[in-house]
Order: sequence, then C-alpha cells, then structure tokens
Amino acid sequence: TGSADDTVVFTAGTNGTLEITTTDTAAAAANITITADGTSELAGTTVTLNSGGDIELNADGGDVIFRDGGVEKMRLDGGDLGIGESSPDGPLHITSATPIIVFDESDASQEYRIGSFGGTFAIYDSTDSAYRVAVNGDGDVGIGTTSPSNKLTVRNDAAASVPLMIENRNETDDDTTSIGFLNQDPDNDAGYVPVLIGTKASVASD
Repeated sequence: TGSADDTVVFTAGTNGTLEITTTDTAAAAANITITADGTSELAGTTVTLNSGGDIELNADGGDVIFRDGGVEKMRLDGGDLGIGESSPDGPLHITSATPIIVFDESDASQEYRIGSFGGTFAIYDSTDSAYRVAVNGDGDVGIGTTSPSNKLTVRNDAAASVPLMIENRNETDDDTTSIGFLNQDPDNDAGYVPVLIGTKASVASD
C-alpha cells in the first residue's frame, strides 16, 4: 500500500520466488504491505517493508515466529521473546542445552558469558577461560570454583594473593571492620551465641 499513484510490480524471480516492488518515489509513502485477509484467523496479519528500510511484522492475535530450515528458532509472544522456546514465560526466555547470554565489550576486548553450564548458573570469563562465580543446584555459591562444598566457597590458586578481604575505608577511629557469625547453641535458650572477628581501625595498619 502507498499513495494513490503507486504502481506495484510483481515479478517472477528465480527458484519460484515472487518479487514485489513499487515505483513510488515519495520516501514517506514508499511502503509495501502484504496483508493476510479473508478469514478471521488471518485478519490483521501484515508484513510491511517501509521507506526507512525496516521490516514490520504484525501478528494481530497471534505470535511472530522465526524459523530456519523449517525449525523454529525464535518466537515473540505477547511481548515475551522466546529463543529456542515456543512458550516464553518472561520478557526473555532462552531454552537450549547451554542457555547463555554473551557480553562482548569491544573497546576492552573482554567477553563474559552468563547462564547455565551443566546445571550450574555461572559467570564465565571467556577472555581468560575462567569461571568467576558459580551457583549450583543446592544454592551453594562458589567464587573461583564451580564445585562449592559449602554455602560459600572461595578458592584462590594464585600465590601471594588474599582470597577474601573485607576492608573498611571510612578512616574513623571508632569504626570497626568485622565479620559477624551466629553460631547456634543447643544449650542456650536464646538460640544463638554471637561471635565477632574484627579489627579496630584505631590499631589497624593500612
């Protein structure tokens, strides 16, 4: 569809294709719209090639489906996008043997992958080929390891490097940098005995 003076040309292309072109030179009106009509199921379904070089797909009441070689690869369902998933239940739903999202920072030559690797949710540093953080199916978190043995396992294989540091930079004498533990005591009706490990800023060296 376009202006009243449009001429639409249908040309038999190669391999049984049909080429559709328009002679309208008005940029604002140089659109080609293919409309499926005639039945209630197809009414409102259109494909538009607009003057800006965009392809507009409108499935009124249905889904927009992308296939490759007859196999569904992606589906837009009511605003939810499924990749490898025909029934997305969120704004982005990825289903595959290794569902991941790749973040490739071109100006820093750094690539990270976030997703599920063999049943473990992880942040993977592709540039250095290393898993940075991993959460297994039991909810255990590993930093520097994909096999945490406790609720939090921190592993560091680098020499002369501190695997875990908690640092207070307020530089006030009354401030204390500490880690607090609540250790359940079965003989204590209160339930817990607090244990603190820390350093007073007034006596700590930088």
